[in-house]
Amino acid sequence: MKKGFLASLAIGFLMLGMVGQSSAVTIGNSVIDRGGIDTATNFTMIDTNLMFTENGLIDEWTVWTNGGSTIYLQTFEYISGDQYKLTGQNIVTTAGVGLNTFAISGVDQIQAKIGEFIGWTNPVGTIEFDYIGSPTNLNTGPVLFDVTANNITTVGDIFTANSSFLAGLNRTYSISANVSPTPEPATLFLLGFGVLGLAGVSRKRE
Repeated sequence: MKKGFLASLAIGFLMLGMVGQSSAVTIGNSVIDRGGIDTATNFTMIDTNLMFTENGLIDEWTVWTNGGSTIYLQTFEYISGDQYKLTGQNIVTTAGVGLNTFAISGVDQIQAKIGEFIGWTNPVGTIEFDYIGSPTNLNTGPVLFDVTANNITTVGDIFTANSSFLAGLNRTYSISANVSPTPEPATLFLLGFGVLGLAGVSRKRE
């Protein structure tokens, strides 16, 4: 009886382990040298093309920058109209020109949710971008600019896209986030229920 029960538990833990080993997902653009650099300061942007497709923890950010600077790497939830809410952020300092990768661990990991978007706040413009046409032609594209032109740096802050002047930017920024999926509670419940079922069958056989 004990052997059967222990075997059932082992199978259950193996199943849980398989769930926990879901493949990580990278959300973002190719992080390459794009050449364009923002000259503005103290601004927040959201790229509505970069939407999270998995619930999970952000364990790594990657950006290409044109210099050393503090950057707020962020996630935003759409509220309504032109408004988005800041749901999480990691504050990092870039090492200089080129590829910058930031590993995030422990309590600093952001719990990203399906439907949220990648955004960022730059006290100084450093993340590189490319564009179609003029870099100042800011009337098309998926990147939103905050109407207040102020830093959005406190979780819970509301970002209001400037629909009259900067409805979107025709730019592609070098930024991406690596997300390790977290299993849904319902999935864990079903697996746990399955373990108990296996244990019950084992006991009856014994």
